[in-house]
Amino acid sequence: MAIKFTEIGQTLVPTVAVETNLNAARISLPSLAKRLLLIGYATTAGTGTVGTVYRITSLDQAVTLFGKGSQLAVMVEAAMRVSTQMELYAIEYAESSGGSAAAAAQTVTIATTATGPGVVTVWVAGRRFDVGIESGDTATVIGDAIETKVNAHPNLPVTASNSSGTVTFTCRQIGTEGNSIGIRSEITAGIATTSTDGGATLASGVDGSSGGDPTSVLASIAGMRFHIMCLGTSDDTRAGVLQTHVDTYSTALEQKWARGYVGTCEAVGSGASTLAGALDSYRMTVAWQEAGEVGEAELAAAFAARRAAQFNRNENLDDAVLPGIPAQYSKSVWPLRSELQAALEAGLSPVAPHENGTAFIVREIVSRTTDPAYLDPEECEISDYVDEDLITNAKRLFRGQALKSLSPAGTSGVLTPSRFLAFLRGRMLVWDEELDYTEGARADFESDSYKPVAQINAADPKSRMDAGYMFRPVGQAHVIAIRKDYLLPTQTDPRTVSVPI
Repeated sequence: MAIKFTEIGQTLVPTVAVETNLNAARISLPSLAKRLLLIGYATTAGTGTVGTVYRITSLDQAVTLFGKGSQLAVMVEAAMRVSTQMELYAIEYAESSGGSAAAAAQTVTIATTATGPGVVTVWVAGRRFDVGIESGDTATVIGDAIETKVNAHPNLPVTASNSSGTVTFTCRQIGTEGNSIGIRSEITAGIATTSTDGGATLASGVDGSSGGDPTSVLASIAGMRFHIMCLGTSDDTRAGVLQTHVDTYSTALEQKWARGYVGTCEAVGSGASTLAGALDSYRMTVAWQEAGEVGEAELAAAFAARRAAQFNRNENLDDAVLPGIPAQYSKSVWPLRSELQAALEAGLSPVAPHENGTAFIVREIVSRTTDPAYLDPEECEISDYVDEDLITNAKRLFRGQALKSLSPAGTSGVLTPSRFLAFLRGRMLVWDEELDYTEGARADFESDSYKPVAQINAADPKSRMDAGYMFRPVGQAHVIAIRKDYLLPTQTDPRTVSVPI
């Protein structure tokens, strides 16, 4: 009986079953051109036009077109911090307006006149602002200095306004997207003056009754091809518009295959998982950094640019650092192992903190499904993997041996399923020791669902052995159960897992 992909077993850690069908493989080199399209809001200060695609070659150009600190200008900056070795484009759509539309805002309150010199430090959207304090400076004086320092930044998504020491930070764009932008402050101790944060992020951003819909601008680029498309939102409806566009034009008929990216800083199990569930798609990636400093639009743009910067578009990004995206400041909000596992299971692509203050991609996964209408050989499936050593060793050890279901004693030159299974178990035992699996993973390793399996291929009993086996973990928070399909043209069962010997 052939090994089937009939179900994915229950496990305490994220587990992935992957098929590799070589019939769909390319017979020529892929194009190296990588066109990244950023989709977002502009401010009224920008000179650009809604629905017009602009080829972006510098940050100054983006600031002129879309406005200082606009969502699009900030996304361009995030992408360029990652790499300039790609074709970068941007298109704006109208932000929401009308009704109860409001920009997200938050306060930092300075209290009491300083009795000595010091420094107040404010972090806004991951950027650091240090403001000196002199003895005798009042709260109003200190607040004015913060306002001046922050507003002098060349491309900050937030403005500052002081009133008697209460500094209000307001997102330059209307809507909910600003609610993910982080803010915090610190002040020199022992000088009487204090700073109090109104919250960890901007808040109370509200979408209006109109606008905020990228449908029309995406329709206007239906005839264009972009390999990667990034939308600065975590709103299910807006992100769904991008998913529909990507799915519609990534077909054999249209031949404009693309990948969509959005980001979220919400908690896994609530908004983040809801977004991932809504975008459970072969061609959509949801970057996740709970309580991130920079906000969802900047996170998504950096993640998308990291993909666009890859030499091979289907190379995985596991453990890749995201330049310009900082780790969360407080370790109290760093994701636990269980939270990373939950995020992976939900279909999110987690961005985790390094001790050195940077952030890295734990694992880039596409979604919880691998059953697209049209396979793309340049597309990174649920996860990439490396098994050349196992296949190479199997060929070296077993090439040329007779293949039988059973072997009499003394016939070591005959390959049987039990002997191949012993080889698999030996390799996996070494990996188990090297990688220090958790107890939960070890239990899964021994479970009925993912025990190594070896059997003679029914379609080619003289030369092929089918195998299903536990595979190497990728990243830091999960174990992959993997089955591979090297499909022969004569095979009729597309889900048979075969290792050529």
